[in-house]
Amino acid sequence: MPIRAEYRHLYNTPEWRAIRERVIVERARYRCEHCNQQKGQPYLNKRNKWCTVQLGVAHLDQVPTHNDESNLACLCRACHLAHDREFHLANSRETRCTRKDNARPLLAQEAV
Repeated sequence: MPIRAEYRHLYNTPEWRAIRERVIVERARYRCEHCNQQKGQPYLNKRNKWCTVQLGVAHLDQVPTHNDESNLACLCRACHLAHDREFHLANSRETRCTRKDNARPLLAQEAV
């Protein structure tokens, strides 16, 4: 899932790079903290395609400004998506409703 435009600036700072390095390298030692897969390890994905494990740092509470070490986890892409599943579902529902509402003509305008 791409990073929202309003939060991108948070991930381009020296502070975030240092935090990311601490979590992935020092704490997790290049392994997913959920499934224990190692960075760069090949695996067969659900579409029967060979990929390599890529790691990222996840905010466990979904708040991009909450960078406390206890709120961060080194996760592979599959585990990160699984962790964020409910959050993504809620966002997609909200987006669909907003788009649907924006596409409807306003009743007040129709009456005029």
